Amino acid sequence: MKLEDLIPDRYEEIGSDPSIWAMNAQLLMRAARIICAQHEGSFSEGKITPRPGGGGIVNDPWTVIDFELFRVYYLLAGLALELQFKAILVARNPTIALKGVNWGCGRGGHDLKGLAQLAGIEISSYSSLIKHLTEAVIWRGKYPVDTRGSHLYEANFLNFGGSHVWGD
Repeated sequence: MKLEDLIPDRYEEIGSDPSIWAMNAQLLMRAARIICAQHEGSFSEGKITPRPGGGGIVNDPWTVIDFELFRVYYLLAGLALELQFKAILVARNPTIALKGVNWGCGRGGHDLKGLAQLAGIEISSYSSLIKHLTEAVIWRGKYPVDTRGSHLYEANFLNFGGSHVWGD
């Protein structure tokens, strides 16, 4: 007997269950919040200070690395939102996520604005945040440059309703 014979193929069962998609979204958001809590503590403890004139931070290299973890926060938060939207789509059409998926939106299925529209979620008042989260999922949360073009990652954060997002 082979191991494959003991473990049933649950691909279709798992892929078509919106609660599993939603659970994965919750796990990603939990991880993002852990990073956020670490980051906010650094600000409140005075470990990270803005550079005079803006455009980055000053302090020791480890603090800079801690600060850069906030890019990963946006990656995880964006992925969590992506999975929440996809959970809605899977609830409506359980076979949408199975082999050869085409989510019906651009950017390799990572277009949060497109996914929100497909899911029927109104996001117009959050359009700037959605744009930044999409960019985090596609490249800013993972790479130092946009592998599709010539954009460079810059530690240029703007205040966005109490949280920080990348500048344009």
